[in-house]
Amino acid sequence: MIQTDSLQSMPKHCTECMFEVADLTFAAKRWQPQQITDSTPKVLALHGWLDNCASFDFIAPKLNADVVCVDLAGHGRSSPRNHLGAYNIWLDVPELLDIADQLGWDAFSIVGHSRGAAAGFMLAGTMPQRIKHVICLDGIFPLMNAAQSAPAQLLSSLNTVKKQRARVPSVYKHFEQAVKARQKSAFPVTYDAALALATWGVEQNTAGFSWRYDPKLHAPSELKLTREQVEAFGNNITAPMHVLLANEGLIKGHKESMALLSQFNTWTVKYFDGGHHFHMAQACDPIVNYINELW
Repeated sequence: MIQTDSLQSMPKHCTECMFEVADLTFAAKRWQPQQITDSTPKVLALHGWLDNCASFDFIAPKLNADVVCVDLAGHGRSSPRNHLGAYNIWLDVPELLDIADQLGWDAFSIVGHSRGAAAGFMLAGTMPQRIKHVICLDGIFPLMNAAQSAPAQLLSSLNTVKKQRARVPSVYKHFEQAVKARQKSAFPVTYDAALALATWGVEQNTAGFSWRYDPKLHAPSELKLTREQVEAFGNNITAPMHVLLANEGLIKGHKESMALLSQFNTWTVKYFDGGHHFHMAQACDPIVNYINELW
């Protein structure tokens, strides 16, 4: 791990970190209390699809924990995966475990939003002995598909990856245009949330301003797990599971996820006001209060 001085715009207790994992560099923000002891909770925070670690700028400073918010591969300031494949979610698991190892964390908790929640779910189901709590924010399971759909799924992924590798990122003349584009995207967010994501995730080049991410992230996985496989991961999780859903979010209206969730009757499910990015808006403080009470 390489730790650099905090950016001037960051609060003093937030530092920028980099982790070298295999041939990739992962960028992160680390929010630490002024006083850290062996009993201070350790949290790995995982953002959603096409977001970045600034997704946690609103809750991480208020958590009574040592929180490392990582840009997942291909997102934000982290390296893209230079191969012909898609961003299959199980590839995140060994990378995140390596980061935890570099931090010296034998056991830690996960706070994951959307796709990050699904990555955390798989990590917790793979290495249950290392996970103390899993807090899912309007996301739980990886996307599922029937076994017989595998050939069509692979073909779709290969074709989309090829198309996306040739894609030129959108360029905005002004930084503010990039902010507003994110604010009004397919998953709309407040202006403050868009600004936080853009401040971290937009870069300036000779043509203007562009969002930093690998276009291959738009490609579907080569394969998707079956419902039975996802259920097996869930059954292997031993840490307390806390599923925090947005009343106007994505998961509440996703019948397959809700049906599978109902099978895990020992998991805690709570609902909060707001949309998919509720942790960056009106549900920020209630979510913080809920998580802090877990420690």
